[in-house]
Amino acid sequence: MSVLTLLLGMFTINIAQAEITRFTTQANGCYAVLTWMTDGNPTASIYEIQKSNNGFTFTTVQRARIEEDNHYTVNLRQDERQVYYRIVEKSSNALDDMSDAMIVTTNCNVSGIGATDIGVYPNPLMTSIGSDLHITVDNQDASTMQITMIDLTGRVLLNQNADLTQGENKIDLNVGSLPFGTYLLMTQMDDAAPRTERIIIQK
Repeated sequence: MSVLTLLLGMFTINIAQAEITRFTTQANGCYAVLTWMTDGNPTASIYEIQKSNNGFTFTTVQRARIEEDNHYTVNLRQDERQVYYRIVEKSSNALDDMSDAMIVTTNCNVSGIGATDIGVYPNPLMTSIGSDLHITVDNQDASTMQITMIDLTGRVLLNQNADLTQGENKIDLNVGSLPFGTYLLMTQMDDAAPRTERIIIQK
């Protein structure tokens, strides 16, 4: 391959690279409002809206057609309290672009199962002071809670089930065996959608 051919190939790839220039999210009642802008790349064919409950495993829930003004707004019904969303720009030359994942948190709980409030403290947790993560639950009518601690690769490190009573509950989760770093704490009450919170463990 000649140097000229190689340079032309690199130039073609660069000008065909799609780009999502801005992606924002907000909650509106029981709906997630997703807004994004693009660079108007002519090779873009469609946009996939993907969601995840844990921030790692995503599934496509809707697709958006290309708009001439390169500005997009999508309203999605969100029955879960907390969901991660991202936008994937599909391109005809297979050079797809992907936005960062953004969290939308709503107060919607159509199933009626769960808690009016879940608190987690201390966060950050300093193991030099104590190794227990305290979870407080203002429970309505759930009977159990599953508590899972996962790392940023999605690997499950701790798993604990707790019985709940109506009203105030406090659950202690010992995380002293975990290395220092950032984790995701997932809590799920009965069959309701899981909730996720980022936890930092320090010395």
